[in-house]
This record gives sequence, C-alpha cells and structure tokens, in this order.
Amino acid sequence: TLQKSSIADRRRRRYTLALPGADAIVVHAGLVPHTPLENQPRDAMTTMRSLDETGAPSRLPGATGWAEHRDAGPLVIFGHDAVRGLQRHRS
Repeated sequence: TLQKSSIADRRRRRYTLALPGADAIVVHAGLVPHTPLENQPRDAMTTMRSLDETGAPSRLPGATGWAEHRDAGPLVIFGHDAVRGLQRHRS
C-alpha cells in the first residue's frame, strides 16, 4: 500500500514535470519562491501570475513576477503569464 507521503507526492507531481538531465522542471503557472517543491501549493502551480505586496502568490498580473524572486533550484519553464512576455531570470 502507498503511504500518505507517497500519495501526496504523486498528487503534487501531477502539476509538475521534471526534465531529467536538464536540471529543469515544467509547471503551468509558477512556484512560490523560497518554498521547496514538496510544499508548493497547488493553486500556485496552476493559477499564479505574480506576487502581491506581501509576497503571497496572486492570480493577478501584478508588478512583481514570481520568477525574478527565485534564488536557487532547477530551471523552471512555465506559462500562464504571457502579458509579461518571455522571462529569463538566473537563480
């Protein structure tokens, strides 16, 4: 039988796609900066476009894109923020 942690991990992986050998991950919307992948909120991975004034994930196309606040981890390939255009940020 699957343990609860394994079930949670499988559910989370439905929202991301790892690219082995490329040190990259694909996600629809975004990842919350400074939050490990295993703790990412589903809403952030599916609806986030920016960070609000408190640094919380937001669906609105705010002034601060989440990607520019990443400071570590694999390359993240994402969509859901076409208004900002192509974003390239180094972590």
